[in-house]
Order: sequence, then structure tokens, then C-alpha cells
Amino acid sequence: MKSTNNKDETIELTGESNLLLSHGDVVELPSIYFTEPQQLLEILHIMEEQNLYLIHNHQEMEQALDKQNHNMFELQKSMEAQTESLTMQIVQLESVINQERNRADELRQDMIALVRDSVSKQVGIYYHSMINGVCHSHIPACDSI
Repeated sequence: MKSTNNKDETIELTGESNLLLSHGDVVELPSIYFTEPQQLLEILHIMEEQNLYLIHNHQEMEQALDKQNHNMFELQKSMEAQTESLTMQIVQLESVINQERNRADELRQDMIALVRDSVSKQVGIYYHSMINGVCHSHIPACDSI
């Protein structure tokens, strides 16, 4: 039996699992979980294996995450290169479109000039033939016109 004094309170061990306090209360102590020292070593070994398993899983997940990050980075670089290439193609196509529009405007202007010339020639020929017809019908010596 063991006893201690703490500020007017006496505690005595009455048995393996009970404490007797000075004012008469009996407190029941919890039973000891380990009955043999080997049990504690076995539990520590199991916990160590669980921790190693968790560490291993964490490392595998970290490697998978690193691989995903690397793949994402490579994909982003590839997409940026494609975007840059497509942007350059758009600029080139816009330039070609502008050149073709300018060419179409020039062709349109040339066509309008040709049509004017053709119409002018046809009008001239028409007026010439009309004048010739009038001359022949009214003036007998118009054969030279």
C-alpha cells in the first residue's frame, strides 16, 4: 500500500485497480492494456508498418501528381505554341485577304474602264453608222466618210 500527501489530501492504493482518497472516496483505476511487454512491441511494429504504408502511398501519389503537373505543363506549352502558330496564320491570311481585296478592287476598276471604253467605242460606232446613214440618204457624195 502506498500513500501520498497533496495539500491535505491523502491517496492510498488499496489494491491493483483502486485508489482510496483521504475523504473516503474510492477511485477505480483503468486496467492496464498491456499484460506482456511483447504486446507493446507488436503494436508498435504494426503502427510502424502502417506508417510506412502511408508514406509509400503518399510518395506514389506525389509522383503521380508530379507527373500530372509535368503533363499539364507540357500540354500548356504545346497549346501556347499552337495558339502562336494559329495567330501567325491568321495574320498571314488577313494579309492575303487584304491583297486579294485590293486586287479585286483593281480588277473592278479595270473592268469598269474596259466597259466604258467598249461602250464609248460602241456608241462611237453607232453614231458613226447613224451619221453615215443620214449622210447617204441626204448627201449623195458622203461615200468618203
